[in-house]
Amino acid sequence: MLFDANLSGMRSLSVFARAWEFLPERGLALPGEELYPRRKGAWRGFGMGPRGCIGQELVMAELKLVVVVVAGEVDVECGWGEWGERR
Repeated sequence: MLFDANLSGMRSLSVFARAWEFLPERGLALPGEELYPRRKGAWRGFGMGPRGCIGQELVMAELKLVVVVVAGEVDVECGWGEWGERR
């Protein structure tokens, strides 16, 4: 049996500051801020390396298709003039 131990990685103080606290704003932290992960790829949902998710390429292809279909249904208008007036 192969076990990833994702939970223990998310609770590691060497990777996350205040790792045992529930902080939704952690996902919005920018580089250099306290809550920003100290290791590259720490928040990666599909994992990295040889134990990465085998379905990642399929999911990314499906996601691109959804974005294209939704974008095709949306009417986009240029708003530079209005934006300039508001500034």
